Amino acid sequence: MRDIVVIILLALSVHCTSAHAQNSGVQDPAQAYQQYQWIKVNTHSHSSDSDAIGIGSDPTQIVTQNLKHFDAVILTDHGGHLTWTEWLEQLALAMHYVVGKVCLRGFEVTGTEELSNTSTKDPAYQHGWGHLLVVNTSNYTDRRTFGNGQPPQILETFTQCKDWLIQQGGLAIFAHPSLYMIEESFDGFAPPRNHAEITHMVGCELGAHSLRFVGLGDGVTLRSSNEACFRKLLRAGWHVGAYNGGDEHIPPFGNTNTVTGMWVKTLTADGIFEAMRARRTFASEEPRAMIQLTATSSDRTAIMGETLNVEQELIVHARCLSDTSAVSRIDLVFLSSKEALQDVVQTSQPLHEKDEHWGTIVNQQDLHDHNIILVYAKAQLTNGRSLVSSPIWINEQNTP
Repeated sequence: MRDIVVIILLALSVHCTSAHAQNSGVQDPAQAYQQYQWIKVNTHSHSSDSDAIGIGSDPTQIVTQNLKHFDAVILTDHGGHLTWTEWLEQLALAMHYVVGKVCLRGFEVTGTEELSNTSTKDPAYQHGWGHLLVVNTSNYTDRRTFGNGQPPQILETFTQCKDWLIQQGGLAIFAHPSLYMIEESFDGFAPPRNHAEITHMVGCELGAHSLRFVGLGDGVTLRSSNEACFRKLLRAGWHVGAYNGGDEHIPPFGNTNTVTGMWVKTLTADGIFEAMRARRTFASEEPRAMIQLTATSSDRTAIMGETLNVEQELIVHARCLSDTSAVSRIDLVFLSSKEALQDVVQTSQPLHEKDEHWGTIVNQQDLHDHNIILVYAKAQLTNGRSLVSSPIWINEQNTP
């Protein structure tokens, strides 16, 4: 059944441009993010160590091409393709690019298997699986071996994969969730079994798989929208941030229409891992645009990735800054814990500046009536490209 979003106005909405942010009664998000640096990362890349083909597909050239356009790149070749020698060579490559740019070594767990009755090399879906991007581990794994790959350990189930991730202390991202059979992927989008799973599963891609699948979706239809899958994971209890990865297997490598934005304390490997754990990420189709989100209740303000205790009312404020295209609108998406019918989307009036703000004030009763558990922002640019922030999670205090 298709997910349906009902648009309902919540309490009072406030729009302000950057010039009037201080007079609107809504805090300017720039103040809350001033201690962080905005960086652009390709969080999903392939090389000839897995199945990337064409000129410039070897790992060194993949990194070089990406770092012309990005502040950081993560190598995520399929675990089933990697050999131990390639795994070590990628570590050496990642350690080489450390001055002014960052390269990280990771891998992709495919959760797929080649079709046995045809000659095609396209992956076939395996029950209960999906694809995961994994970083910050000293080892790699997969559902199977193929090509020249020799994973040290083969995993049979998605649950084993999550257990392996926790044992390794790694971080994982749900990769292009709408690409395969969404009704069964990730054990049917099952809720996390424990807090450790929530801690280590840090993100969800809202767009990926090269130029063929660019687009963040409508947030409604699971089969064609990674954003709808993002909402389904969030509703199930996963605390995942928003990501956008190139997933390029053919040139041009370093596609800048699929960008993960991060708010980091330092442009280092540790700084990137810290931002991933904190969920200070956003998915973007425009490399020269960023998005910020804040929520305020009483005297405390939260930024994306944080949890806010709400008393009486909630003030939510989003800001989108673009160097290339004006901002046409900003949506604030309030997610219900119950069902998509109770989700609420607040849409701004038409916007026209390259630095735009959109704020809304929501009373606690509205949050309670719709079982709202989080809010995230989505900005649309006049060039047709979109950005999606990671959520701010909401806890009600003294529910009326």
